[in-house]
Amino acid sequence: MSEEHPALLVVSPGAAQKGLELPAACRTVLLPGDAGNLLKGLRAASAVSYGASPRDSLTISSREEGVMWAALQRELVTVDGRVVERQEFPLPLPGAGGALSALAVAGALLLLGVPPEDLRGGY
Repeated sequence: MSEEHPALLVVSPGAAQKGLELPAACRTVLLPGDAGNLLKGLRAASAVSYGASPRDSLTISSREEGVMWAALQRELVTVDGRVVERQEFPLPLPGAGGALSALAVAGALLLLGVPPEDLRGGY
């Protein structure tokens, strides 16, 4: 990819619902699993999805009192080339922003190289 294109493009749940126009290219895109139509015309070396479907790369495995467990269903490569293995990790139970927003934030942080264990205390 050229230097003009972002290394990471994060599509929030709200942006996906509005169908906003995306840049022409990026190295990695993080988007809601049900927003696949946004990929039309976007060139990306890799795509990571988040959502409630078991097909999504990052999803919710369970909820407990005050904690939401996120499941990374397949390994992903950070923007600096490190591999994050499949695993489950706890996140603070989301408030007003909701579970999809919490997954978007967690996914973006993972792709930027923040280890999953550092997400336990919140973001």
